[in-house]
Amino acid sequence: MLGGDTRLVQALESFDIPVYYAEVPDDELENMNYFYYRETRLDRDKTAHFKQTIEVAYVSMYQENFMEEEIIEVIEGAGFKFQNIDYERIKLQQTNNFIDLVIFTFTRPLKRRKCM
Repeated sequence: MLGGDTRLVQALESFDIPVYYAEVPDDELENMNYFYYRETRLDRDKTAHFKQTIEVAYVSMYQENFMEEEIIEVIEGAGFKFQNIDYERIKLQQTNNFIDLVIFTFTRPLKRRKCM
């Protein structure tokens, strides 16, 4: 298991590309078509609950369609709330190739565990 949230992993796996949590293994860096996700923030909601922020990066090379709407729909179907998207483009060293990063930000509620 990759760690993190199983609902999120299952949603991302529906796109038939690799999914990584928190870090990408060095031996997988040659494949530039994958999802990477991690938790980035935890806030107190206006109630006694928490709101967790998760970034999902779609890393791709030679893709013309970033599937933004499809990705948002599938992840929201897993119980996450879409917030925004940031786009980045990185040039690979000593080449004319670029990697595109589409970074989706989602939130989800977390119930607070009561102390015993």
